[in-house]
Amino acid sequence: MKKIKIDKKAIIVANGKKPSKKVFNQLLKQGYSTIVAADGGANSLHEMGITPNFIIGDFDSLSSSTLKKIKPGVTELIKISRQSDTDVEKSIKYLIKKKFTHIMLLGVDGNRFDHLLGNLSLGLKYLDKIIINIIVGDSALSFLGSSENISTKKGEIVSVFGFSERGNLTSDGLKYSLEVLNLTFGNQDSISNIATKSEIKLKIDSGKFILVRSIKTFFHK
Repeated sequence: MKKIKIDKKAIIVANGKKPSKKVFNQLLKQGYSTIVAADGGANSLHEMGITPNFIIGDFDSLSSSTLKKIKPGVTELIKISRQSDTDVEKSIKYLIKKKFTHIMLLGVDGNRFDHLLGNLSLGLKYLDKIIINIIVGDSALSFLGSSENISTKKGEIVSVFGFSERGNLTSDGLKYSLEVLNLTFGNQDSISNIATKSEIKLKIDSGKFILVRSIKTFFHK
């Protein structure tokens, strides 16, 4: 009998803007059953009345009062002091080691734009090892490194950004077709493109990309 692969999905909450409870509940319905607080992300979770399964980081942002209140319900506290990785990257590495397949990253936006950029960089860095999506405001960000068919709705606005020296792809199902052009950051982007079909086909010949779309369509794809 063929063994069925079971997806292991986790939410990582970073120490940025507190995520939406509505979005959080939607992710739980979609099977994101493991909750990881990247250090100070535990503060936001505590404010939401949610206890994470794991807290990972160097614990420099986690308040002592929060830790005292939620510690009894936490499965494991994983203190990693090295400064070469951010707390989010430590969390990603831990989940990869535990053979998780999907990560939804929340709480990446806030007052530190460098933190947001750093987390986007991590999505690209670990693209070949695990599926990472990020929710920022009303947008869902996906990282692409190979051809993919994306369920959508006609009229949905999507944007594609390339982050490699060469970023070549072909699209089907977009109003403004992308035809093996050099889609690279600082050179050429596809902003506010429009889906013309119920499925967008992106054939990627080379490069890494970030696809930005509405969370409403992302959750009901």
